[in-house]
Amino acid sequence: MKRLSDLDPNLGADLVRRLNAVGHTALANDLAQAIVTRVTYDSSVGAGYICLESSRPLNSVEASVIGLKHGETILLDDTASLNVDADNFGRIRGVELLGYGDVLKKLQMQLVP
Repeated sequence: MKRLSDLDPNLGADLVRRLNAVGHTALANDLAQAIVTRVTYDSSVGAGYICLESSRPLNSVEASVIGLKHGETILLDDTASLNVDADNFGRIRGVELLGYGDVLKKLQMQLVP
């Protein structure tokens, strides 16, 4: 189990900085501790996604009664090439990257057992 900051310290720090800059401090803190579960990359469109597992577990009511859903997507740049997804409980779920092919390929290679 690896955190994004373990796999790519520059990207991890950049995302935390950008989230803090747009007022999402709790999400930035969650991202810093989240575990990377999967990295996808589609070279035909130059897009990929980093799936993350929040460091904040759901309690039994949240998990069983309310349920986990998409909460919001936070755009971190003007070109919409860097976006962060949060669930309905304000926990980090993933990062969408457009035009970051080299970074995504590197992350994929690091996750291969």
